Amino acid sequence: MSTLRSQCSFLVEWFDTESSTTRTFVLNFWTNDQNVEMIDVKKNKIFLRKTSCDGVLLKDLFVGNSVKVFSRILKIVNYADAYTKNYLESTNYQCSVALFRPHANDKKSELLQDLINHGFEFINLVMVEFNEDIKKAMSQSESTARIPISSMLNGPVVVFQVRSINAVQKLQDVIGPEDREEALSNYPHSVRSRYPQWNATNLYVANEDTYQQLSHIFFPTSDPKVTLRPHCLLNNTTLCIIKPHALKQGNMANILRVIEENRFEISGMRMLLMDHSSVVRLLEIYQGVVSEYPGYVTQLLSGKCLALEINGPLGTQDTPQQFRELAGPANVEVAKELRPHTIRAKYGRNPVENAVHVTDLPEDAYFEVEFVFRTI
Repeated sequence: MSTLRSQCSFLVEWFDTESSTTRTFVLNFWTNDQNVEMIDVKKNKIFLRKTSCDGVLLKDLFVGNSVKVFSRILKIVNYADAYTKNYLESTNYQCSVALFRPHANDKKSELLQDLINHGFEFINLVMVEFNEDIKKAMSQSESTARIPISSMLNGPVVVFQVRSINAVQKLQDVIGPEDREEALSNYPHSVRSRYPQWNATNLYVANEDTYQQLSHIFFPTSDPKVTLRPHCLLNNTTLCIIKPHALKQGNMANILRVIEENRFEISGMRMLLMDHSSVVRLLEIYQGVVSEYPGYVTQLLSGKCLALEINGPLGTQDTPQQFRELAGPANVEVAKELRPHTIRAKYGRNPVENAVHVTDLPEDAYFEVEFVFRTI
């Protein structure tokens, strides 16, 4: 492995909402002090002078990922020089992709927790319907055309991208072979040996031939082949957002497990990095009313979050209110004292880092779900 110099450079894109244009920059990152600099490629001039920027780490800088630099969401589309490419690709870090049918197993949290326990970092995750665009894109590549997706055409599918050292092979080993007898014999600790419902019909794991094509179809860095439309019902549902601090602490699957155990259905999932204008619009009802409002905004802007559309147990007519009760009081100390079995009591840290944002007013539920799953 080559010696790490202090500066790595990346080609990034930023969508400027004021001009409705995509602008291209070189993002320079200094590993010794975590300073950043942005250079406007078109104008060939400095856009952001070298400065300290909390929250940007070298481990997050790789092609296909997005990072936030002073409220701007920058999509990393390529390396800006040969050194950065050669060094970072020599670390053996990879991304891999898997697809599963969420309704095949109401314990999907167990699958995701297994991956977290094995050191995988979730980079992207979305629940989608396999529409004609997706099927066409998969059929155009010889490798992805062979993927047995017929069982995944009748309902939503969760597609996720994870990152780890040697992620492609490692993910296959953790999940186990499609033949369960082989999994039981040779991979006794694999997902498929312990959970027979995660068979080849309900779960597909990318291999060396397919992971790049699947990444480009579902999580493209440029030139998207399809327009992904996150799945949601928009009917007696409510919004839950697992906050960035909870994801960073590895509590994504834990929170999903609490939701599953209380018989709520997760009918939509979307991992996203929200920009400032989107967060302000989502949280505007708290402005001037809740003293923690500035902290709420800062927390949702601090990293990726996981948005969930929640559908109540069968027969429920007031999903927003029932789920709000499961979330617990916004003040974590109050939640721990009065509602110790709630999500916020278990996984919250303080009134701002309180694990989840949930819709407070039932009349706002449709707007919040529609905004996060259809507008952003």
